[in-house]
Amino acid sequence: MIVVPEPLLAVSATSTMLLASSLAVISQPSRTRRNASAYGASAFPAGAAELGSDAATLTQIALVGTGALALVMFPMISMIEEVLRTKEICAEVREDLRRERYKFAENVPLGIMVETPAAVAMADQFAREVDFFSIGTNDLIQYTMAVDRGNSKIAHLYQHLQPSILRLLRLTVEAARKRKIHVSVCGEMAGDPLSVPILIGLGIDEFSVSPNMIPEVKRIVRSVTFDECRALLRRVARFRTTQEIETEIDAFLKTHAVGNNGRTGA
Repeated sequence: MIVVPEPLLAVSATSTMLLASSLAVISQPSRTRRNASAYGASAFPAGAAELGSDAATLTQIALVGTGALALVMFPMISMIEEVLRTKEICAEVREDLRRERYKFAENVPLGIMVETPAAVAMADQFAREVDFFSIGTNDLIQYTMAVDRGNSKIAHLYQHLQPSILRLLRLTVEAARKRKIHVSVCGEMAGDPLSVPILIGLGIDEFSVSPNMIPEVKRIVRSVTFDECRALLRRVARFRTTQEIETEIDAFLKTHAVGNNGRTGA
């Protein structure tokens, strides 16, 4: 098990995700810089230790990549410079590993969380630099709608199916498709029954949902076709309000015996 302890240099991330085999380990958010020695940098090549704990973290990832599939994802990205600097660090770590004659995975896929409006606006450029996108809907909705869900006066503005959110999702997926990179969705929207047909219609490759929502999401996925969801997406794209969109999706689900916000039955 490898735990990625902190964000990389020049990256505004507050956590980093590493997927190794079927295991996902998510580090605790941290804004505090720590010394490489706190994570056992002595176990890594000398060059990596000199680069600091950030490079040591990447060394861990590179080493684990020799025996399992490793995917590295950087969250809260908003500028292309952050990705470019991260790739530079990766190149430096690979060079250190070669110098020290370590065996490692040369091409560990790098991806980003798309969870800021800035990332969506630059999605076509990010897609040129990374291997996959993961759309973080919780933060993307919050930042786009300028809403604090903890504030009861404006919490109602947090809406998965708000037309502006659907447009941002479409732009992100289109940018990914042009570069033929994988797109997944995480956050509450991925497990929202009304949102599932829309996400399918958009062409999302993978859903990340909480365990208790898996049966319901699977039921919906098995009850609809991609072409039907695409047609639904085209219909709701004409609407200007969340209510109109939700009403159309609810009717769609009921025609597929998945009514009452996703529960089986009319």
